[in-house]
Amino acid sequence: KWYDKIMIKYAMSTKNTISTVDSLLFTKNSLANFRNGMKHNVPINTSIKLFKHFTLNPRILFTERWYLSQIRKTWDIDSRSIITDTINQFTRGHEYNVSTGLNTKIYGIVQFQKGKIAALRHVITPNLSFSYKPDFSNEKYGYYKQFQSDTLGNIQQYSIMNNGVFGYPSKGRSGNITFGINNILEMKTRIRKDTNITLKKIKLLENISIRSS
Repeated sequence: KWYDKIMIKYAMSTKNTISTVDSLLFTKNSLANFRNGMKHNVPINTSIKLFKHFTLNPRILFTERWYLSQIRKTWDIDSRSIITDTINQFTRGHEYNVSTGLNTKIYGIVQFQKGKIAALRHVITPNLSFSYKPDFSNEKYGYYKQFQSDTLGNIQQYSIMNNGVFGYPSKGRSGNITFGINNILEMKTRIRKDTNITLKKIKLLENISIRSS
């Protein structure tokens, strides 16, 4: 089997909140101001063996938000101000990011037949990782819109889920490649007690890492 196992976990959260005084809590206007939503998180990851000595760990994190409303911002010429309207409409927004890591271990051992030092052991763990997240403010997703924000005609971008209790899909594309090497150096020494010889392990370097991205 070329993979160990595929892990899929599903988590769902719901929320319904309002900020008001107690005397207005159950009025018609107050009920209309509730902020509610549902959030789904689905992480998927697995471990794959490559060429016997390498391990590949791909991972995908998928997040989706559901709301019963969205906002719309416009510029009002008469009042010269920004108008924010709440539209009662089912709104969903998803986002995801993918990442993967590749690692292996390299062992080096030098043994000595005589002397106090019995052996030296060097463990090298190189690893390479990659992550990527698209730009969900791209107009093809429809999660962000633009509007005139002042009398000079400047344009601003906003998320239609800006008032959502679970936030909104992230803005901006990102990608990252990281390479690292971890080192452990150990030594075995001979300890003579009367006619018996025992071996004692000593860590010379607990962990020295070199990393770049």
